Amino acid sequence: MWWSRYRRDPDLKPWIESVYSQRLRWIVGLVLMLLTGLSAIGLLSLSGWFIAACAVIVGVEIYVPGGGIRFFAIARTLSRYLERVSNHDFVLKLQVIWRTRLFKTLTQRRPQHALEFRLGHVLQQFTQDIDALDSLFLRLMAPPVVAVLAVILVSLFVGYFSLLAGAIILLGFALIIWQSTARLPRQSFSHAARLQTATEQVRTQALDHVAGLLELSAWQVLPRSEQALLKRSEHWQKQRLYQQQHQARQAQLNQLWLQLILFAVIAVSMFTLPLANVELLPLLVMLPLAVLGLTEVIQVLPQVGISYGQVKAAGRRLRRRLQHGNESRYSPTDAQVIEQTPQDISCQDLQIGYPERVVLEHFTCCFKAAQHYAIIGRSGRGKSTLLNTILGLTPPLNGQLKVGSEPLELLALPTWFSQVSLLQQGASLISASVAENLRMANATASDDELWRVLEAVELAERIRQHPDQLGMWLEVDSRNLSGGQARRLMLARALLHPGWLVLLDEPFAGIDVAQRERIKLVIQPWLSGKTVLYFAHTEAASGPVSEQIKI
Repeated sequence: MWWSRYRRDPDLKPWIESVYSQRLRWIVGLVLMLLTGLSAIGLLSLSGWFIAACAVIVGVEIYVPGGGIRFFAIARTLSRYLERVSNHDFVLKLQVIWRTRLFKTLTQRRPQHALEFRLGHVLQQFTQDIDALDSLFLRLMAPPVVAVLAVILVSLFVGYFSLLAGAIILLGFALIIWQSTARLPRQSFSHAARLQTATEQVRTQALDHVAGLLELSAWQVLPRSEQALLKRSEHWQKQRLYQQQHQARQAQLNQLWLQLILFAVIAVSMFTLPLANVELLPLLVMLPLAVLGLTEVIQVLPQVGISYGQVKAAGRRLRRRLQHGNESRYSPTDAQVIEQTPQDISCQDLQIGYPERVVLEHFTCCFKAAQHYAIIGRSGRGKSTLLNTILGLTPPLNGQLKVGSEPLELLALPTWFSQVSLLQQGASLISASVAENLRMANATASDDELWRVLEAVELAERIRQHPDQLGMWLEVDSRNLSGGQARRLMLARALLHPGWLVLLDEPFAGIDVAQRERIKLVIQPWLSGKTVLYFAHTEAASGPVSEQIKI
């Protein structure tokens, strides 16, 4: 069965396993879908028989077939309603399982892979791919099963009256189902992958266009950006149109086969049924209408090929995203305990960067415990990469980095992170209160400590002016603070952290010169007894240090 083939597919297997794990739910869903289809077939065929019988049979009994028609009508409505409720609730439950699995896996990945993420892009891609997985059960797995069962039952019913007609229905619809579930999916995958890529590109370019409207207008390149976005959108529309045309052609082909099967059933019935018996004449209407009733379950099959392509493409992207980088450089059994007091940090002939590009090489230095250093260099010289290497996010390409006497790669990273206070260039504040943002660095900090550190960065007066003071809520992207105020709040958060190693990357960016010089001096008591590394473009942008290292 194609279910087994899907289950063996590595791109689909983890998601199909989630469906199988909810055995009762998918069985109930399939049964309700089958009952809906059979009720429609029964309603159509019995109605046709009843009308024909009333026309050719004298004194036909109307109550039993009339009751049957009402039964099938009610059954169809009720089963369709229950199917919608059951299956949509099932899909929502699968969504919860999939999202939980995805984000749980993300949290277990190595910390250095956070550097690969562009948050908006990742969330957009995950949302798009999870939405595509919605089709897994309702459009990919269930419709072929329902179609096969319905065709078998109708073939048996028709075969009771005409064995040859039943065989024609079975073989004819088997060809339709094979066309939709075996041949088309292979053809649709590559196109679905291209369509998903085009969709992602349009979304990303549209978001970038909206986010950069001010700059694009100022640079007088807004029309050029709009034309590029329009061209990308037209390409996406062409991909969508091709998909719709592909699905329409398959639907037309299925309809053609259906008409041929219908014609064959009528012809065979005329020659095989004993029509000399007037009471059997209504069967000439009922049997073809039973074939037409199968349209209820066959009409969704052209979507199977498209859905297969979309689901497989989404499953492959999610699998690659989650598997990439899951291998760990660090073995928990080999992890060494980290001293919670300042240690020397030694770099021996370090070569750092990325596999495709080296940004700093032959770097040798020893940062003495509880001393303050400034790493000075212009953009592109490797300051931020060196920071990430010391932090443990970017492994060195060559050379050795030790904390105390232990190589960094042998340390337990979660414990190492607990000893490091960090302020990066791309740091941000969360949408929460000022107190919550500060206590991210030190959950046990008292209100008095929060006010003291705010005083040190000259932000206490601004916070006191707000009615909620420490409870002041920071909006998205800290819009209710200026750039300099937000940067000072991030600096205050770094000062609160109890770790003995402080890594500050351009800590005074966006702060005016006079204020910067005052803050440099006031924060020194907060940094006393800690190893502090400033990463800056100029000497003036760092704090008081015992040594400057230029790279």
